[in-house]
Amino acid sequence: AILGLLTAVATLIRPVTYFFPLVILVLLASKVLRDRARWRGCLRCAAVFLLPLILLVGGWQVRNQFAVDSYRVSGIDAKNTLSFRAAGVHAEERGIPFEVAQQELRTAFGPMRETESQGSYYRRQYETGVDVFKAHPVAAIKVTAIGLWDELFSVRLKFFTYLGIGEATGLLALIALVFLLLIYACCLYGIAQVIRKRQHIKK
Repeated sequence: AILGLLTAVATLIRPVTYFFPLVILVLLASKVLRDRARWRGCLRCAAVFLLPLILLVGGWQVRNQFAVDSYRVSGIDAKNTLSFRAAGVHAEERGIPFEVAQQELRTAFGPMRETESQGSYYRRQYETGVDVFKAHPVAAIKVTAIGLWDELFSVRLKFFTYLGIGEATGLLALIALVFLLLIYACCLYGIAQVIRKRQHIKK
């Protein structure tokens, strides 16, 4: 219940965790497949985990449908799809600066129409971004791979920018990289330990 509540709150704050519950459900399903005798317990865990999500996140989505004509948790995914991901693809495909690509897409997309609901506006924004991906699949894959790499390793540099210190360079950047790699190593070690001792945990 606590995990479900925390996931629900995290999703309402930043919808990036919207699909995280699927991971938990897959883990519970795999446990049932390994030991069918425990399906009732796993079912209860799933129900308790999902209850806060259904009440909070589901309730917010229903509220949005009535208020803005959309079941989206937030419009941020539509904005990111067009103004950042699609803009990156557009910039890669045309060989222009990212900021110029953003401006071109935003200008072509235009403002919200007078007869358009807020939900329809974000839906159209999302679909326009997806159309850019479909038109340039190779560039979309390349930009996505670069973005994933940046998310994994550029965070060490962005952290200092968030603090207002400026981008880390030289020795400071190297120290930050070593520290980040240590964190990833600890995470991988923990995952390996859980996998090795899963039979013990199961008992």
